[in-house]
Amino acid sequence: MVNTDTNIEIVAEREKVSAALMDNSQLLAILGPCAVHRSLLIREEGQQINSLADELAGVTAVHRIPVWKPRTPRPDEEPWAGLETTEPDDAIDQISDEVSDGTNVAIEISKPEHIEKYHQLLSFGWIGSRNSSDTDLLELASSNDDLMRLPTGVKNELHGDLAATVNKVNSINLRRRLSVVNEVQPAFAIYRGGSEALTPERWESEYRLMHSLTGGRFIIDVAHGSEIAHDDDSKKSVTGQLRAAEHVIKLAELGLAPAGIMIEASDFVVPDIDRRTDPNMPLESALEIVRNLSKAMIRNES
Repeated sequence: MVNTDTNIEIVAEREKVSAALMDNSQLLAILGPCAVHRSLLIREEGQQINSLADELAGVTAVHRIPVWKPRTPRPDEEPWAGLETTEPDDAIDQISDEVSDGTNVAIEISKPEHIEKYHQLLSFGWIGSRNSSDTDLLELASSNDDLMRLPTGVKNELHGDLAATVNKVNSINLRRRLSVVNEVQPAFAIYRGGSEALTPERWESEYRLMHSLTGGRFIIDVAHGSEIAHDDDSKKSVTGQLRAAEHVIKLAELGLAPAGIMIEASDFVVPDIDRRTDPNMPLESALEIVRNLSKAMIRNES
């Protein structure tokens, strides 16, 4: 396990993540499974994701390995919210092992104890749509010394009020800029679709709004509401994710690229876990999406 103090390498990677999100010519790619389980294959996927930075100039890559993943249990099913709720020691070991490999890691942060337990290992963290109205959690994003040092995403709520999300992010950033804490990093909005964007046309309209509100400095999550908007049956699906990603690439070719993209992707299948989570696209498909999005951004610049 790595040292509990944030090491120099992770501080440097956080700065790269923030720089990628602030520079419209760069791209942050956050790829990984819907919810994580301890597995050597997952660790190997993290290494593949991290290697994108060597392959593609202008791309910073992070492995999303949510050890905490809030889920709505089925009737007569025990609640499950990721590895953190069932094997907490495995959760911290999984992240520590990946960091030791030199992989950048991101997780969803839902509770103060997540900050205390994981902050020194992370290159990025995000507040999910289920918690983006949690005033206590948003207050921590503005005041907790450790969380302020972490580039932080805030997803829009399920209903998709993008202006409200951007206002929250702006408020967090204002307070972070006024802080005397060293190595403070910015917060960013994440567009994940929502109940106001249930068709590709409405989704694009909201995407364009988010691009306008943030000057392009936002992250697009092509899962969740985005995939529902692009699925023929309005359900979460690999097809929906792929179509949403292709939609992003087309918009990037029009000069409307996001600063980052978040994709749920993994090749490892654990039936007991996968039935509780959203569908993951194949990892190679996600890597190809990043390649194509990066190419689209380069073509648009030229």
